[in-house]
Amino acid sequence: MSYELNTKFPQTEIEMKVYPHVCFVQKKSYLRIDDEGRVHYFQNNNGPEEWRNFVQFIYKQQTIMTNQDIDRIFEAFFTDYYDRLMSHKTVNEEFLAMFTRTLTFHKIPKTNTPVKRFRTFLEVNYPTIASTNKHQVYYVFGQGLDVELRPEIHFKDMNQLDTINIFKYFDNMFKTIYNIILFAIKRNNKPNNVMLNENAVRYSMIRAFFTIHDKIFKKVLSTDVVNVIKGVPSCDGSVAANSVFDADILNSLHVPIMYDDDDDDD
Repeated sequence: MSYELNTKFPQTEIEMKVYPHVCFVQKKSYLRIDDEGRVHYFQNNNGPEEWRNFVQFIYKQQTIMTNQDIDRIFEAFFTDYYDRLMSHKTVNEEFLAMFTRTLTFHKIPKTNTPVKRFRTFLEVNYPTIASTNKHQVYYVFGQGLDVELRPEIHFKDMNQLDTINIFKYFDNMFKTIYNIILFAIKRNNKPNNVMLNENAVRYSMIRAFFTIHDKIFKKVLSTDVVNVIKGVPSCDGSVAANSVFDADILNSLHVPIMYDDDDDDD
């Protein structure tokens, strides 16, 4: 029944739980297509323009069928994004808007979170704005896969481009992106009932990002990052070295990939 409902309403996700005497059905709407064919979404819909560009770019890829297609569209997106980003020759408002976002901190946690480290960074380097609760920020690479935040005013030179954690910036839209891909995969592989693993798709996205990043900047960021890109152990201990999934089987795109996402900064 869940499959039939999801098939009938492709832009929604129907979750069903059956118990001995009751059945719960929950509908989650992730996308809405208007009369002009424009896609509307419900995750961070007031976010930066580049997040909207990301959603529109992926939504246009309606022929997705295989894991190679997923790899390809992520690499195509990051290639296009960096082409546009690097077309800017000076640091200006339009350029900064391509990778910054507004964050409001209502309470600074006591534990060692990205927000706590950000406040400490401000107190040391920009004390005049350290007590401000609202900041325009961007993500940078920390130790290993740690997420770090920097104020917009910290970016002063185009040579800092390789330090921006663009993956984390766009990862804020991952749930919407995943569902666009999921809906397309299910539709294009009928009558096969294809299953897709969310962590594996995120792994495809992070690997595509670092593939393009390292190609542009001719550098690898850290041993921890290399381990994530070169191969992450799956549940059976094997390593997916060249693909998100272990096999090209249309009705078996479900290969769990271990990936630990830190999203404490929001």
